[in-house]
Amino acid sequence: MIIIVGLAYLLAVIGVLRTDLSKTAAALSLSVLVGGLIYWTIPYSKLGTSVFWIILGGLGLIAGLAIGRWIRLDVAKTAGVAGLGFVTSVMVRVIYDGFRDPTRHNLFFIEVTIAFVFGFAFGSLGALVGKARRH
Repeated sequence: MIIIVGLAYLLAVIGVLRTDLSKTAAALSLSVLVGGLIYWTIPYSKLGTSVFWIILGGLGLIAGLAIGRWIRLDVAKTAGVAGLGFVTSVMVRVIYDGFRDPTRHNLFFIEVTIAFVFGFAFGSLGALVGKARRH
């Protein structure tokens, strides 16, 4: 299952990186780091709390604002890159934890879906706010 998700992810990344390679790579790196702030630092026992969801949405908004303001990608690409960056953060944690305990992430595809939805939705909202403030 992880191989199928990994291949689908690689196809999505290749599609996004096709144009404006340096800008998109910088935006993806920024989004991975912002998404990693929540996924890499908080233990999984705390991920079910409502504070986690608020922080995740806030970080998605920050990622969208930062990508839209500093890297100046359009709104659609900013939303896609923010979503893929959050997914990358989850996959890094899944792979890292998988080496320590292979049974830990049995439902990782749900984590990937949640990360993409939050990164995409709040990233696009942040990009729209950043674009409105620029004009």
